[in-house]
Amino acid sequence: MSDNPIRLAYLFDRYAAGTATVAELEEFWQLVAQLDERDVLPERMQNWWEAYERSDDSDLTRNADGAKILKRILEAGKEKPLNYVRIHRRPVYRMRRTGVAAAVLLILLGGIGYWSYYGSMPKPADTTAKSFLKNDVLPGTTKATLTLDDGRQLALDTVQHGLLAEQGVTRISNTNGALVYNGNGNDRLRYNTLTTHKGEQYPLILSDGTRIFADASTTIRFPVAFTGSERVVEINGRAWFEVAKNAKQPFYVVKGDQKIRVLGTHFDVNAYDNEVDMKVTLVEGSVQVMNGKTKGLLKPGQQAVLTKNNSGIRVIEAADVEQATAWKDGVIAFHHADVATIMREVERWYDVDITIKGTLPNRSFYFSVPRTVKLSELLRFLEVYNIRYEIDGEKRKLTLMP
Repeated sequence: MSDNPIRLAYLFDRYAAGTATVAELEEFWQLVAQLDERDVLPERMQNWWEAYERSDDSDLTRNADGAKILKRILEAGKEKPLNYVRIHRRPVYRMRRTGVAAAVLLILLGGIGYWSYYGSMPKPADTTAKSFLKNDVLPGTTKATLTLDDGRQLALDTVQHGLLAEQGVTRISNTNGALVYNGNGNDRLRYNTLTTHKGEQYPLILSDGTRIFADASTTIRFPVAFTGSERVVEINGRAWFEVAKNAKQPFYVVKGDQKIRVLGTHFDVNAYDNEVDMKVTLVEGSVQVMNGKTKGLLKPGQQAVLTKNNSGIRVIEAADVEQATAWKDGVIAFHHADVATIMREVERWYDVDITIKGTLPNRSFYFSVPRTVKLSELLRFLEVYNIRYEIDGEKRKLTLMP
């Protein structure tokens, strides 16, 4: 147990009430980090959690995501031990009966929920890292550009409704904020391209009923109507797929020599050019992944990492599906990610140019925020770790520095 349980309980009360200063939060997390698997939950923490489980008040934790995460940890802990060594470098056993549950919760809140907790407080005078804001940057929106087979381009947004164009016997409409294709395939092969730029996303329903949700900076090229024995879609970027089942006409998602063969399933594809690898995360059904001549089969809950230059496929048996698919549910989530990885996501969704001056801490971050928050709200977790940032919304520039 901590050398000062009374102090720990006091700081917890300050945290739960939303009145702790940044200095008190730092001290609190340091005391929490001293807990190990033999410790018993301090009474106030145990009572807090039990009250949360009994209550319908989802705001008990000041909007932090940590309570929900802890609930999942505790429920999973009933079945088998969980390994959170990468997060707080301790094995986790007997989660419900030990103070490690509180340690996990509060360390996570230090990186995950800090944005929401800190956002509800007046900014204290002793903020760890001073940051500069010159006009904030708003998050991305639902919009895109559609390029038709004849080269015409249509700007898409959620305001438009009704018929947009006809391509042969296929009608293209904007329905309930989604691009929808209706056609029977009795036509020559025509291709359309959906493009989202930085700060944009858009849903798409193909002529066979397949649903695609394109994330920012993504290009998807697809047939207006599917003909022949295969359904082939090309991608560069990230998208969520819910493929309509048709065993007689397998569905392929293609990027160069990397392919995904599908009969009917739900999965996420992260295939940006500026990411190290292509990642395919399977939620439902079964898919075959191909990287050049190398093949692999995925089951639900697994992730395939397709290395560039056709050098192979690595399958992660117990993938972090929640992190990989959070974006489609309106959440920016990072579990054990470095600053560079986080900033690539920030650059795409907030449409900003990012400059890093100096050497930032070599550490991993674990946090999540709604995709609807302003850029300054997302970045507040950096201040705890002595990372300063400057936002120039007029020029859409973000600068990070120690």
